[in-house]
Amino acid sequence: MRKFWKDKSGSSLVMVLITMTFLTLLAMAIITMTVTNIWMKAAQKKSQVNFYQTDSVLDSISAGIKNTSSNVSANAYAAALSDYNASLSANGTSLDDKYTSSYISEMIEMLSGTYGETFDASDLTKVYHYDDAVIKSYLTDAEVPSYKVNDGTPDGSSGTMVIDGESIILQGLKVWKQEGDYRTDIETDIRVEVPLVNTDAHSQYLAYAILADDQIVAGNSGSTLNGPI
Repeated sequence: MRKFWKDKSGSSLVMVLITMTFLTLLAMAIITMTVTNIWMKAAQKKSQVNFYQTDSVLDSISAGIKNTSSNVSANAYAAALSDYNASLSANGTSLDDKYTSSYISEMIEMLSGTYGETFDASDLTKVYHYDDAVIKSYLTDAEVPSYKVNDGTPDGSSGTMVIDGESIILQGLKVWKQEGDYRTDIETDIRVEVPLVNTDAHSQYLAYAILADDQIVAGNSGSTLNGPI
């Protein structure tokens, strides 16, 4: 028995096997962690790309609304100037008020798709509906499927639209995008504020009257004019 305990032949082989087993397990753990990390980064990248693509649909809608707002602002400003007269000034209606009212009324008309109608911009309690067809017109053919229509609203319209002071709020706009196993849903409100315009430059002309369409000819002896021209 004593001779058996003193015989250590083969112990090195056992140590080598134990060491190789440990190193193999360590290598497998490192490989597993590396593969998992690569997979997580790839998944994160795909998720981010999906989100940014979905968000770009909202950017297109926002850009379309801004373009409509720019055109409506020009129309409202021209309408306010053409309709502005001494009677409006006398009853307390300012050029700014006329411009704001015209802008909000036409924006509701454009976004709701009810062309030719006039809306009362002073009624802050009324709820309107923006038209899906109008919102889709701001998108490309590839982006249209990402626009999510709200069902159950009257006349095939989508979400609600309310007046908040000098702003119009489009409520509950929804977009989504599916790429493989990744899907992004975004729901948001869009606030459209009345663009600021400078109307002070025209106030000085309100005290003047037009004396001639073409010209005023003074006699050789000279002319005297009293009051503003």
